[in-house]
Amino acid sequence: MKIILVLLSSAVLLCSAAPAFELVTCSENSHAAAARLAMHHINAHHDHGYKLRLSKTQGIKVVTVNGGCNVELHLKLLETKCHVVNPRHFEDCEIREEHERAVMADCTVKITVKMGHAKVTKY
Repeated sequence: MKIILVLLSSAVLLCSAAPAFELVTCSENSHAAAARLAMHHINAHHDHGYKLRLSKTQGIKVVTVNGGCNVELHLKLLETKCHVVNPRHFEDCEIREEHERAVMADCTVKITVKMGHAKVTKY
């Protein structure tokens, strides 16, 4: 019986796991993948309050450097109803309504892409 419970729990966790990342490249049409990477990074390092979700990408700037590029994103973020300790993935959380005193943020995120590997360097 315990084995069935463990297997069922594992199946539920796997089904609720975050989808795989899309590859962030140095082309300007990879802004959705870059924004998603940025949101994962921000929520992973956000240790109080509520999870944030992307409202829209307000701008993107790509600068080519040796062996890769630097990507600068301007994002508008909204607070969700999921507390940071909630295991639910931030993309599955409802956004708070304005009358619920929702937090809104404009955020600049810098990502470095080198040899096919993307890393958030500043936010």
